[in-house]
Amino acid sequence: MNTKKKLLSGLLAVMLLAGASVQSLPVLSELSSPLPVSADNYNGLEYRNDDGSIFITGYSGSETEITVPAEIDGCPVVAVSGNAFENNTGLVGVTFSEGLYSLGDSAFAGCTSLEYVNLPDELMNINMWTFQSCISLKEITIPDSVWSIGRYAFDSCTSLEKVNVPARVWDVYPDSFNRCQSLKSIDVAPDNANACSINGMLFNKAGTELRKAPGGLTEAVIPEGTETIAADAFRDSPKLSDVTIPDTVTKIDKYAFYDCPSLTSLTVPATVTEIGDNAIGYYYDYKTLVKTPVSGFVMYCYSGSAAHEYAVAENLDYILIDATGLTVKVTPLVKAGTELPGDGYTYVRFTDTDYVPQEVNLCIESEYSFPKGGLLLDAGTYIAVADREGFAQAETEFDLDPDGFGLVNILLVQFGDVNADGSVNMKDLVLLQRWLNGWAVEINKGAANMTEASVSIADRLKNGINKTVNMRDYVALQRFLNGWKA
Repeated sequence: MNTKKKLLSGLLAVMLLAGASVQSLPVLSELSSPLPVSADNYNGLEYRNDDGSIFITGYSGSETEITVPAEIDGCPVVAVSGNAFENNTGLVGVTFSEGLYSLGDSAFAGCTSLEYVNLPDELMNINMWTFQSCISLKEITIPDSVWSIGRYAFDSCTSLEKVNVPARVWDVYPDSFNRCQSLKSIDVAPDNANACSINGMLFNKAGTELRKAPGGLTEAVIPEGTETIAADAFRDSPKLSDVTIPDTVTKIDKYAFYDCPSLTSLTVPATVTEIGDNAIGYYYDYKTLVKTPVSGFVMYCYSGSAAHEYAVAENLDYILIDATGLTVKVTPLVKAGTELPGDGYTYVRFTDTDYVPQEVNLCIESEYSFPKGGLLLDAGTYIAVADREGFAQAETEFDLDPDGFGLVNILLVQFGDVNADGSVNMKDLVLLQRWLNGWAVEINKGAANMTEASVSIADRLKNGINKTVNMRDYVALQRFLNGWKA
């Protein structure tokens, strides 16, 4: 029996003694001799011979594409030791011959030019950080023989687009694929006992916990039956802009959508009862080195829900889905720029009788009191114009007595809610069609003006809006109801 077969027999014997448990499978470094031996060199490959087994320990050659042989000096090459090729920025490609069983910790970490690695069918072990920061590696095929993929194995492989997880891999660690910002799919073999893939995302075997979404997604549809979005599930997905969460989800764990700067809105169902710290609406700014709110972020949520409470606690803009319109309470009895208490802020434009606009603060659905001194406006008749993201601009006329306390109520209606009943559905489309055909029906023209929905609040306050309603608005509403991104 040759040395290679002896080694394989030894591995099988250890597995049998451990009850053939996958969890107990040893890595090659545990089986090798801990005694230091002198390093040798073969075509630039540095290696050591441990009792007839060759361990690759480094590379001092100048070739950019290399092949690691099956044998050196008549002995089988069984493993690549930890850090063997670490930070070799000239290495472009590596092909391993048959007989290799293990890749050690950080074996190729920092190999920034590495574009391909051909792995042999006998490979059993990919250790921690093995390919960390291999930023040129676009694709890799992991053999079915692999039993373990270590944590952070592909961390920061920013060009990696696709990765497969074989059926034998027992622990599928989500953080093996952290910061893979081009990754479109994590494909788990159907026979894997502990994990599965749904819509290219990593789930537990039951399909109830979304453990990791590929970092290169631009949009994600989380399937029905998902109950938990795990910690860090979508973390560091810079291109992600659209996520659909089903009403089977009850928990969004901490940092689930952290570092998603393109995700400027998220609809969270009322079934979600728990949202972890920093789960939504923040990213890490590497220029200022601080946690930063996502610019323009809006949470769509239900009144009194966990998402509503989270948005209020984190001072995030939000829109209540179940509101039958939104009553905006406005007071002119404060100076411009004064911060008001409450659970949401935006701006209104007050227009006096000469139509000179003035900006003051506005507070959403909150009772409050104000100081009497330093009133902004004199007694008279004014027009209040209110704006909020996702709602049609609304206005009302009121009389002001600076010596008394006054509230101005303005009802805001969502874009598309043509009949102003609190929801956007086919009734609104039919009503708009009839109005355009000249029927004697009433519509909320502001809400029907769908083509104005993309105009920023700042521009509305500055320039007002064109309330002309035409077929473009009908088409926009129809596309929205058909599920188009609008």
